[in-house]
Amino acid sequence: MSAWPLRPNPTVDLGEEGQNADKQEKEKLAMQIPAFFTNHPVIFVLLLTLGWLVLLIIFMGIASSIFHAPYGDAMTVSISRLAVTACVLFLAWRLGWLEASGMARLGSWQIWLLSLGGLAYFTSASLYAFYGRLAFDFSSLLQLPDARAVVATHFIAGLSEEILFRGLVLYTLIRVWGSNTWGILGGVLISSALFALVHLTQVFTYGTSISSTLLLVLQVLVIS
Repeated sequence: MSAWPLRPNPTVDLGEEGQNADKQEKEKLAMQIPAFFTNHPVIFVLLLTLGWLVLLIIFMGIASSIFHAPYGDAMTVSISRLAVTACVLFLAWRLGWLEASGMARLGSWQIWLLSLGGLAYFTSASLYAFYGRLAFDFSSLLQLPDARAVVATHFIAGLSEEILFRGLVLYTLIRVWGSNTWGILGGVLISSALFALVHLTQVFTYGTSISSTLLLVLQVLVIS
């Protein structure tokens, strides 16, 4: 019986070719986001902000259904913001920006001091806005109805918004435009404007009046 010459297994070859093609396709997709934000940084951060808002609204609806709580309840808002923040951190990690953007570094004590000072101011202003009282006796303020929920919600809100706008959005713009004076100035202005405009959603999510919301947007824009 004559032996047939050995030939390559077409099934194996096709499998290897398919794997290589799949790998190349994944690498191509992975490069599309950096290429897109390099060519269109403003559009990229706008889409990033819009996606963040859409995810937040979806998560709030899901949390309200799971916990049978009203839409916009403090607990559901906090859970939703934590979930969206996890998505932002995952995106930054996938892009390899987690360390470069500073989100994975602790920072200096001066930065922490400024952050804690801003947090103390924001907490006091929030309690005053909700209850019409301002005092340094936080223990008495925290005895007011839902005060703990208000403080927790605003703390988590500040954390999630800073990670998005100061972490990912600002870093994206400075990465493209450069860390020179104009690059930093442009990045800060656009990230601050987006951060302020996001608060317009309070008209729909919390039922805040348009005049109060516009004042809040102006305040946030000036402070940031």
